[in-house]
Amino acid sequence: MDNINIIDKVVIYSMNKREKTFGSKPIKNAQMDYFISYLPSNRYLSNDRRLLEPKTLVLFQYDAHIIASGVLIKKEKIVDEKYKYASYFEPISITIFQIPITTEDMRGVSRNFVKFSNRQWVIMQDEIPDLLSLLQERQPLSAENPWIFDGDNDTYQEEVNEVNNPNADIKYSPREPVTSQTSGKTVYARNKMTAARALKKAMYQCEVKGCTGHYFMSATTNKNYVEAHHLIPFEIQIYFTKGLDVEANIVSLCVFCHSKLHYGIMEEKMIILRQLYAERIEFLKICEINVDLEQLLSYYHPSILKTLRKSRSI
Repeated sequence: MDNINIIDKVVIYSMNKREKTFGSKPIKNAQMDYFISYLPSNRYLSNDRRLLEPKTLVLFQYDAHIIASGVLIKKEKIVDEKYKYASYFEPISITIFQIPITTEDMRGVSRNFVKFSNRQWVIMQDEIPDLLSLLQERQPLSAENPWIFDGDNDTYQEEVNEVNNPNADIKYSPREPVTSQTSGKTVYARNKMTAARALKKAMYQCEVKGCTGHYFMSATTNKNYVEAHHLIPFEIQIYFTKGLDVEANIVSLCVFCHSKLHYGIMEEKMIILRQLYAERIEFLKICEINVDLEQLLSYYHPSILKTLRKSRSI
């Protein structure tokens, strides 16, 4: 929680314990399943209308306690049947409190605070130092930074394989690409938690039909060793508005099938790609990733992919 020292505004988001997302989970389960496993690589959906500036510290109220916090990156209006706003948080700022903050705790640091409710509480400027001190005392535990900017595939697969017991409860939704500027170039990041969730959802099986199972047991997970593969190649993210690093675009492959898609002859690649595309197209559309089959096949043609690599500005 070192970066919260720059905070100059604090608000409270009220969360409904009975929502499907939480299913009346106990506080500890909600903290680990939602804030540690899910939120670092996803957006927070709500109907909270407040216009908040970046760097606002948001405290999450759940079951009459403050159980987590995060520093806002941006908040935007969205088109959704149930929610009207999406909030994005700095992944490494997302923190749970192993000793949740109670009503009495809040009354001790905020003179206007009465009780937890749906009221849109804002902490006064002069109260923020005492509040931050209280948060530091409550055994804060931050989510691990899940982003990998290293483009090396071996490093990526190793990081994904080391994720411990990912949450496979996946909700498909569009996401913004995560970038960084390095030596004047835009570098895109992959999220190891996203890939780990996709592998777990596939039950650590190769998703290629007819695969004979070229597996060995992973020493880290004690499951079949499988690898995460972006169906629409991640290296051409620059040509897409929405992020390609989403579960809908990540398939679980054994080492043999994964190598075939990268290095095999086009005729054999096409058989696999047609099958995977048919199974994923509807999920890709939900994530606002629009590509037809012919486009997808072209991305795997060596000469076309080589041209795309050369022309991209990253």
